[in-house]
Amino acid sequence: MNMKHSLIQLIDLPDEILILIFKTLNNVDLLYSLMGINVKLTQFIRDPIFTNRLTLFRYSSNDLIYPLDNTILDRFCLQILPEIHHKIKWLNVEPLSMERILLITNYSNLHGLGLYNIEDETFRRLFAGKKYDDSSIHQNLEEKLPSLTSFSLTCDTDMSFYWELIVPLIHRMLNLEELTLYIELSSFKIFIDGNNLKENIIYHLSRLNKFVFNILSIMHLYMKPYLPTNEEIELTFLM
Repeated sequence: MNMKHSLIQLIDLPDEILILIFKTLNNVDLLYSLMGINVKLTQFIRDPIFTNRLTLFRYSSNDLIYPLDNTILDRFCLQILPEIHHKIKWLNVEPLSMERILLITNYSNLHGLGLYNIEDETFRRLFAGKKYDDSSIHQNLEEKLPSLTSFSLTCDTDMSFYWELIVPLIHRMLNLEELTLYIELSSFKIFIDGNNLKENIIYHLSRLNKFVFNILSIMHLYMKPYLPTNEEIELTFLM
């Protein structure tokens, strides 16, 4: 009875007050808690304010990323995402659930994608056409790439597949306007500096107007490569 009474009180609030209240909440929690519970509230939370950008994972107290609870993830994949897929403009996903989330429906208006801690095998299945039993996965995601205007890649482990997979993927994002790379690279020969980024990233993206990056290059010193000074590195970023 108390829950029903609280729901009635919530429904009776002016829309302006509801917006103020809901804006203080996490969009994922809001959709999970209220989608389908009442016609008015369901219509209200389907507004782009609450659906256009979703981060479908959690942060721990020490900023580690972990997937949504299985109950929440199941409901999003089976009900919520198929209902609001056309309203979603940006998705942030993590490795354990990203394959299921990205393939559960067609995100026709998706313009931004954030990948966090993606693993080599998952990346190959999703973006390099290396799926063993379903080639439509690669085709489905490949069709979305030209529509992306924003792409973010964050990974706190060595991305051994950067040159083989990441760089070619970025080259296929022809309309990219914003790019964010927070990655760690281990290399025997190449140090990632401004010249490298311009030659392999920036010059391939004619519409790019914002590039945020924090790239940790790990060199294997037993190869005795030439390591530039900080001043030399800074000079390579001058356009």
